[in-house]
Amino acid sequence: MVIGYAFASTHAQTLTNQVVANAGNSFSSAILHIDQTTGESITNTFQTGSLTITQGFHQPNLFAVGVKEIETSTLSLWPNPARESVTISGSKQPIERIEIFDAVGKLVVTHAQKNTFNVEPLAAGSYVVRVHSNARSEEHRLVVVD
Repeated sequence: MVIGYAFASTHAQTLTNQVVANAGNSFSSAILHIDQTTGESITNTFQTGSLTITQGFHQPNLFAVGVKEIETSTLSLWPNPARESVTISGSKQPIERIEIFDAVGKLVVTHAQKNTFNVEPLAAGSYVVRVHSNARSEEHRLVVVD
């Protein structure tokens, strides 16, 4: 009886960092490796062990460091459109100052510490009302009619 042994030789595959994209570049030196691509968004990321493959934009170390909360307005200007006077309601802080700007951005009138102000002297048109209270300001659109 003859017994034969077969030895198979296998070689490990070596992967290197590289950019495959329609626009971009790679740069390497002894202490630095930079990959840059242009105009593609991430569509998928695959990760296993120390290998990361991104399909789309190459962004291996993307971290969200903070998200700014969007504050919603609690103020209301009414009536809007207005003919005589406008009332501001919903302010949690005392109103310090109200500024009214015309359509080209010119400051037309300023009112101090009022929740109601007269618009009769204003020409018919669209205005921006900036309400200042406690180191914060909000802008609202106001329409004045004849």
